[in-house]
Formats: sequence, C-alpha cells, structure tokens
Amino acid sequence: MKLPSYVKPYPKIWKLLPFVKEFGGNSIYPTIYLREDFYRDLLRDNPHLRSIALLKHEESHRKRQQEIGLLRFLLKNYFSRSARLEEELTAYQVSMQIWKKHGLEFPIEYLAKNLSGWMYLWATSYKNARKKLEKMWEEA
Repeated sequence: MKLPSYVKPYPKIWKLLPFVKEFGGNSIYPTIYLREDFYRDLLRDNPHLRSIALLKHEESHRKRQQEIGLLRFLLKNYFSRSARLEEELTAYQVSMQIWKKHGLEFPIEYLAKNLSGWMYLWATSYKNARKKLEKMWEEA
C-alpha cells in the first residue's frame, strides 16, 4: 500500500526509550510515526487490518492536532485525564469500525487496561474504560 509522505517509522533513536516498544504509533503533527513492524506491514500490497486500523487511529489524532494545534493538543492530553480519554476514545472509534466491518473481535480488555494504566497516564479506571469501549463496540 502506498503511504502518505507524513507516515514514517519511529526514528532509530526512539528505540533507546524503553516504553516506545509498547506503542504501535504516535502522531506528532504533521508526522505519524509507526513502530517498524506496522510500518513494514503497511508497505505490503495487502497489509493486515490491524495495521490499517492503527494508521486510521493515528490519522484521527493527526487531524485533531491540525485542528486545535499541536501544542494545545499535547497540553490538554498531558494535563487533563478526561481530554486524554476522549481523544483516545474518538480515535479508537475509527479503529473499531474497521475491525467490526471485517468481523474481527476488538481487544476491549487490553485497551481498557492501557487506558487505565501508565501508557495513557491513568486516564480513567479500568471499569469505566471497559464500559465505554463496550458501548462503543456495540454502536460501531
């Protein structure tokens, strides 16, 4: 698949950061950075749906960063748990539509753990994250 020029693999120096391997991708407007395995997969003629869903998820963040500005986006997401949660849920909604359209089971439990843990700076409780994700999945 042909990727837009703003999609790139994580810079090699980022591999020195111990937590980067946990993330599939990050949007830092105007660029979307993807973990090497996802990036390589998306370059194939027939990439996995999981990789496509990740790209769409990050494109959702990129669009939002373009709309409100990168600095405002980053500050809101760092200082506001509720804003961080809403941004992620909005992006996961895009991913869910792809997964559901193709009959895949969305990893709700895994993502609820992430949203309630260090990866998303404890944006919400596990119970609340799971409840919101389950509702979104039903509506997708």
